[in-house]
Amino acid sequence: MDISTKSLNISNLSHLGGKTPRSAARRSVLGLPSANRSTRGSVSGRSTQSAMVICRTPYHVVESFGSSLPVMVTEAIAYADRSTVVSVELSKSGWAWLVSGRRLLVWQYRQDGQSKWTSVSQCRELTLPPSDLAHRAQLVTVFSHKKASVPSCIAVSPEGAVRYWASVAHEGSWIEENADLLGQECDSLSGITPVGCVLATTTSTLCLLSPVVVNGRHQIVCKTLRSSQGWLGGISRRMSSIIWGSMPAAQTSETRLVKVMTQSGTSAGDTECKLLVLAGLTLQKWVLSNKDIEKLVFEFDMSRLLKSSFSNDFWEQSNTSAQDLSIWLLDMEKMENGVLILAAAANLNVSPQIHYAAVLVASENDKAPESFQMFCPFLKFNGFHQGEDSECEDLNYRFVVFGSSAFIYNKKVIMAVPVTINDPGADVDRLDFPSAPGDAILTGNVYRTTPVFFSRIHGVISVTETDVSPLDVMNSSIYSESIASERAPFTSHTSLAQSSFQPFESFRECNFSDGSNNSGPSAEELTPQAVCISKLKKAFVLYNRRELAACKDILDTIVPNTVAERGVEVNAPLDLVIVHVSKDIINDMPASDPRWSETHSSAATFGTSSSLQVQQQLQGKQQTLELYVNFLKAVDIWNKLSAITARGVVIATSLALQEHAEKVAAALTLRSLHASHADLLDKAIKATLKPKNSRAVPAALTHIDLFFREVSEVHQVLITLGMWSQEIVHSNKSPAEVVASLQEVNHIVLETLQEIADFRKHHRSMFGSESVFASDLIEYLPWTASSHDEGLRNVLSDLLSRNFQYAARQCSGDQMTYSTLCVELMNLADLLLEGYSSHLESLKGSEKFDLLVHQYELQRRKIIQPFVDESMIEQAMKLAEKYHDFNTLVQICESAHNQERLESYIQKFADEGFSEYLFGWYMKEDKQDKLMNLFGGNVRPMQHQQALVSFLSQHPQLAWLQAIRTGNYSSASGTLYQLAEEQTEKLARKKTMLSLAKLTALASDEPEHKMIEHVRDVDMLLDLCSYQESLPQSLVDFLNQDLDNMAVLTPINLIKLYISEENKEANAFDYKKALDLLAFVPNDSDKEDLCESIWCQAILRNDWESVNLDYPMETCKNLIFCQLFDLLNISGQMDLVLPAEQLLSSSKLGSLVESKPFKYIIKYFYEHVATSTEC
Repeated sequence: MDISTKSLNISNLSHLGGKTPRSAARRSVLGLPSANRSTRGSVSGRSTQSAMVICRTPYHVVESFGSSLPVMVTEAIAYADRSTVVSVELSKSGWAWLVSGRRLLVWQYRQDGQSKWTSVSQCRELTLPPSDLAHRAQLVTVFSHKKASVPSCIAVSPEGAVRYWASVAHEGSWIEENADLLGQECDSLSGITPVGCVLATTTSTLCLLSPVVVNGRHQIVCKTLRSSQGWLGGISRRMSSIIWGSMPAAQTSETRLVKVMTQSGTSAGDTECKLLVLAGLTLQKWVLSNKDIEKLVFEFDMSRLLKSSFSNDFWEQSNTSAQDLSIWLLDMEKMENGVLILAAAANLNVSPQIHYAAVLVASENDKAPESFQMFCPFLKFNGFHQGEDSECEDLNYRFVVFGSSAFIYNKKVIMAVPVTINDPGADVDRLDFPSAPGDAILTGNVYRTTPVFFSRIHGVISVTETDVSPLDVMNSSIYSESIASERAPFTSHTSLAQSSFQPFESFRECNFSDGSNNSGPSAEELTPQAVCISKLKKAFVLYNRRELAACKDILDTIVPNTVAERGVEVNAPLDLVIVHVSKDIINDMPASDPRWSETHSSAATFGTSSSLQVQQQLQGKQQTLELYVNFLKAVDIWNKLSAITARGVVIATSLALQEHAEKVAAALTLRSLHASHADLLDKAIKATLKPKNSRAVPAALTHIDLFFREVSEVHQVLITLGMWSQEIVHSNKSPAEVVASLQEVNHIVLETLQEIADFRKHHRSMFGSESVFASDLIEYLPWTASSHDEGLRNVLSDLLSRNFQYAARQCSGDQMTYSTLCVELMNLADLLLEGYSSHLESLKGSEKFDLLVHQYELQRRKIIQPFVDESMIEQAMKLAEKYHDFNTLVQICESAHNQERLESYIQKFADEGFSEYLFGWYMKEDKQDKLMNLFGGNVRPMQHQQALVSFLSQHPQLAWLQAIRTGNYSSASGTLYQLAEEQTEKLARKKTMLSLAKLTALASDEPEHKMIEHVRDVDMLLDLCSYQESLPQSLVDFLNQDLDNMAVLTPINLIKLYISEENKEANAFDYKKALDLLAFVPNDSDKEDLCESIWCQAILRNDWESVNLDYPMETCKNLIFCQLFDLLNISGQMDLVLPAEQLLSSSKLGSLVESKPFKYIIKYFYEHVATSTEC
């Protein structure tokens, strides 16, 4: 195959007039119909993983998509032998299935918001019917009924055995029928909801398979529609076979089925389905009904037009006749107004070279088209014919269409080919993938806004465009106005005849008044802000016309020269003007809709869209807003933006513009949801518009026109839905109806907010600026998370509460509905908590953070606790894990006795302090024994031991136990000694601690001198305990305590007790103990004062007035004072004796110091002691 690929280096624009390649025009950053990334992050099963880049070109990137494959799928692929055919299909709704042998694996590769599946990674294995031929995924379809919580599945064997599972959750519950195909081999199975499925064979037969419920039992009805002349072999206005008609007889034997697809849903109360069938070179449109009526609407033979078109574009310069061409139709994709067909042609008589083209055929009408809406040849994409058609790789291409590109692929290659009008020479971007041995592309599709494929090695992958700005397109000298007016991008949302948004054409007609000309109000009639707004709009338009000099002149008059030097300035005039223009863009009126002409203001509209369709009008606003943001960056205004006040807080101006873009994304989502929720949304929109109906509006405008025009107020419909949910729960509806209504509200709200979250995640860099968090004044409080009247926090909070109160308890008996509700409630809670968390994160380091963090923790608890109360344990744990609600995690694990999960959290949240919280929780709950049993000891992992030691450093009452368990006796002794010193409640406890401290010290491996010194300190405290234990019983009674429960007394208190009057039977030994206790008094002045008090109290214990002076020594023997002297002398503690002079002058003796007998006895005794000592 010969493919010309592009290799173009794109440089970032840093000034006006930069040049970038024209082909970059296909990209749209603000969610336009292009292959933008839409990976979603949530606890609900949405991916939180970073996508792995597999392959990259300057224009596209191939990366992993969604969560990793279920283990069962990866094993089925890895262990399949060469003889086993492995095939895969991906649906647009997020379901995937793999067939290997008789194994059918069904999983959800992406949740779409409506899913009832509990986990993205969950996989179900079903068993296919027996067959002698290889099963293929193309003979399987997985689909969901409106009220079903789990999808159904139909699988057909190549021989025609049909097996139907009403729910894939019950793999053993299935019914089987035989299609009675008389030995024909089945080729494909196409879902045509709501009628059923169409089964096609390789010969000439189609069979309509319809699942029904008869008398409460599931059945599958097989209606065979035979053709007597082969595929498309005859002509009939009623279907004896679903697809034969006026095909030329000569082609009958060669005609092959290409594709069958549905075009629309129900009609006029009867369940009908419009079917498009592409076979050979013919397109047929049929209507199938549940009333057994089949009708051929039209048949379009394209052979002549195809040959003529190919001949004109590829063989115009040669003598090739159109009749000599061989034509093949390879694939078909449904578009909004028709179908796009991938076609190939070759003149095999001259060359084996194959040429390709995209053909757009209108199919909406009931009349056969007479021509193609578009024929787009791919001049730089060709192949070669080799062997039979069925074996030729270059005739086995399929494609998916998204944005302005067709992604053409086979097992070996993916190519992005621009589908454009009048630009057939657009380059092809070849993705060098797959490149690994054994890899292959098995299938492809479009999930929401992302082209996805399945690779044998990498699983589900996405192909998205790289970050090439649309502004680059308009600055490109290659992309001239003449080319821009000729080239119109093709998307699945726009008509091929006319692009819904062509910036240069739209801006060419714009005229804005600035008061300097006569085209609008005079300068005197405009406020200064209005003048600046008009000038900025005009500069924006001129910039997009590439009249750069005029643009610069206008900007010089409105952008202050000193703006670059200013700090954070809230509500600066420039910021207010920029936000105002952005709001005008998203509220722009349709320029081409005559119904709006009466409401246009004097200032011209931007002309964001020339379309009359609301969806395309919104897309035009999205693209214009993107151009506006890039304009601000290119003219060096973006990083000079500061902040404005919104909803009571100060937010960065750049984030205010991001909110406008988010509201456009919300409006687009609501518009797409309107098709499936028309009644509810119509009611909500009308109620939202009711307060505004006082303004005169043209009668021709509908509520849809009015609502989706004013995009800045799109949040009001979500507020209205929240209020309506309150009316639902207080209405006369049955409980089942209340649950169904609440779930419908849930779906609309969740789908909208999740799309906003996706947009916010993937466009964060686009709206980032230097001022976003340049000051503590600036906060990040998105409109979806604000509690202001214009925010959605209160709406989500109230909706969550109502669902718990009125829905969760009502549907607990219906497991399917209950499972769905659990997921919805978790998503609501996730959105609420994400808003709190992101706001708090923006305040880190500010004073306000400390004030709000406690409020956040309370709200987090309030939001998650109902999940625990309603036994939604899985959802509660996911939320608690994501938002670090450790209290909930610990409580759930403790109640379930799940020790293993607790240990995993210690490792998972090591940096967030989970272990400290867990250990503290055990302490708070008075479960210290469980804490030590679970996490103490050498058998625990080192990480747990270290975490416990770190925690117990603040809890020494347990630290010594852990130290003993780990053999660290020295540490245990030190901790026990410290605890004993601090112990004041119980003497017995203190003595026990000291005894253990001494024991562990003796058992430690500390050096002997350190151990002896430490034991000496312990013994001192043990001695102090002994002094208290030896208190006379009278003192113990006086203290109203008993020795077993006595509080710890200080040395000073013990001294005072020993010498107090309450110690009525005090003797010299008691005073000796008091003197001994002075060793435990640290303060010298206190020690001297107490020593004097002890001696004085010892003197006052006796009566000195009646002493016998005739025999002084006999008298001294009976005095406690003298007995105390003897005890000190015996123990060698004479240093505790108070000098005679100090004693005789002590005021503590009162009047006794004046007694001459007293003085005589004291002096006599001191002299006697001195004489005896000298002897």
